[in-house]
Amino acid sequence: MGMVGRGIRRALHGAALAALLMLPSQVEAQALETLTLKKALEMGYRANLNLESTRETLTGLKHLESASYREMFPTMKLTVTRVDILDQSNATDNSKPESYTAKAAVTQPIFKGGSLWSTWKSAELATDKGKLDVIRQEQTLIKDIKTAWYSLLKAAYLRDEAEETLGRLNQHAKNAEAFFAEGRYWRNEVLQAQVKVAQGAQSLIAAENTLELAKSTLNQLLKRPLDAEFNVEGKLAKVPFTWTLNDAMSLAQAKRPDLESARIDIKVGKWSEVSTTAAILPDVSLVADYLWTGVDKDFNVSTTRKGTATITATWDIWGWGSSVQDIKAAQSDNKVYKHTYENLIDTIALEVKTAYLSADEAFKQLPVLQKSLNQAEENFKVNQVRYQEQLGTATDVLDALDLLTTSRSSYVTAIATYLTSLADLEYYVGVQDATGEDIGAQAGELLPKLGTIPVRSATAKPANEVVTSAQ
Repeated sequence: MGMVGRGIRRALHGAALAALLMLPSQVEAQALETLTLKKALEMGYRANLNLESTRETLTGLKHLESASYREMFPTMKLTVTRVDILDQSNATDNSKPESYTAKAAVTQPIFKGGSLWSTWKSAELATDKGKLDVIRQEQTLIKDIKTAWYSLLKAAYLRDEAEETLGRLNQHAKNAEAFFAEGRYWRNEVLQAQVKVAQGAQSLIAAENTLELAKSTLNQLLKRPLDAEFNVEGKLAKVPFTWTLNDAMSLAQAKRPDLESARIDIKVGKWSEVSTTAAILPDVSLVADYLWTGVDKDFNVSTTRKGTATITATWDIWGWGSSVQDIKAAQSDNKVYKHTYENLIDTIALEVKTAYLSADEAFKQLPVLQKSLNQAEENFKVNQVRYQEQLGTATDVLDALDLLTTSRSSYVTAIATYLTSLADLEYYVGVQDATGEDIGAQAGELLPKLGTIPVRSATAKPANEVVTSAQ
């Protein structure tokens, strides 16, 4: 009985230990986060370091603008001096060996050739440019997250396709072995099928690694641990291509933040000329001060007081032409800003045209690849029937399967490429939005929504189900 009791206790302890070991994984599974594109964008807005750095730069520019504005107001300065008398050979008996002076001065710049005003206006424009930099960084982040998102969806679909292909290859290998055992086919049919199974297993490993890398890329943009697991809720959908090249060009000229930044640079250059020209103009200031002089630090004994108001005009009338050279340098800088602006217009036009043609090409490829995929599916079915009826060879079946896998992969890749091209076009036009809604919300769904990324759906979809809604 004792031995039985000890056995029961050991069994209970083992069960308890197993439960404790399983608990963390169960909690982790329950707490696994589900990401949508909208949620990913929100997380990126909060955590991306590049965007945060740009925001901090804007905050600093606002402080500099405020400081430049305050330079035009009066300043107050207080000076206290103590003088110790070291030689008193001619001093009277009641004289003290030290004296104290206190001076309060208020200085108001009256005219500085416009340098203070131009410095403030330049700082104000720098703040405006900083705001545009934040907008452009936001657009860059949106494009990067969308690109990573569509790459993730594509990698997940291709991983599933590699797994399904391996399943088909295994089934074909079993059929080949059965037919060989019945004496219906030669052994080379079995060997070919086994080689294809090995190649399919290698393709699945590569697809799984690609998926892991796609997840890590998105995690990096969201400032999450690279190996952080999550569920993904999204779809690859065909959307109408409604852009025209003229519309894209016009919007880019009006909306691109970096083009507006180039316009601001030209304005800053003009104010820099004003600030530089101030060096050859007089500097006029008003100084009002009040002076206390006494022989004790409290200014109670033998104290004299005097208040004065002074207008000071300073004019550097000769400096060997250095100020003139500075003015010419500022004028040259402003010409550079204008040339940069004009060159940027051409660069943007080329970027927009390239992005437009890429999106247009990707969109036009979809119906061609859709038709090719339908034909590859039908071809695979025909060759399977022919093989079972001993009218075809294993090579025919394997070639048809390779064609089907390639067609499915090409189709999925084309959809992801098209969606990515749309995101690129919006970025280069400068109208990228941050709604995070699937841009195919009004269109028919081409591929089904994904379930959990780390764990494949329990029910495998047949090859012809992926595109049933692509009409």
